[in-house]
Amino acid sequence: MTQTKEKKQRRPFRGLLVASLALNLLIVGVVGGAIVSHGGGHDGGKPSAKDRFVTPYVQALSRQDRMAVGRAIRQSYQSGDHALMGERSLYFDTVDVLRAEVFDAQALNNTLLEIDVSAEGRRDVARRHFVERISQMTPEERLIYADRLEEILDRRDKHKSDKPRKDKKDR
Repeated sequence: MTQTKEKKQRRPFRGLLVASLALNLLIVGVVGGAIVSHGGGHDGGKPSAKDRFVTPYVQALSRQDRMAVGRAIRQSYQSGDHALMGERSLYFDTVDVLRAEVFDAQALNNTLLEIDVSAEGRRDVARRHFVERISQMTPEERLIYADRLEEILDRRDKHKSDKPRKDKKDR
């Protein structure tokens, strides 16, 4: 009878031990996954979010130039050069199309095309101010900018492929 009592007393401890082990394995898995997905650190791993979502042209600008271009773009929006929030209503139109009882693929396509047109307008404003800023650079500043741009492109190529890049003379 004492043997049965001991077994009954061990069961909660066994459950606690199993739960503790499972929790430890979960933590090890999360930490290990984070290390693997980040390549062991910020330097040698995958490109950062900034590297993935900011164009190389913008990245290669100096901080001062990026701020100047950004200021010029904001001033364009404030002066009415382009409607920044114009497409917000289009996103809500998309929600309405998706919630409709009968799905209208053509209506969705048309809304997405309107969003593309609006986005192209924003890109045009940004491109114009970018080219204007580059035009204001001295030849030496443009060479420094070109070197930074090439360095960023080389870094991106390294992450995307193991294929060697074409030499400058092959471009």
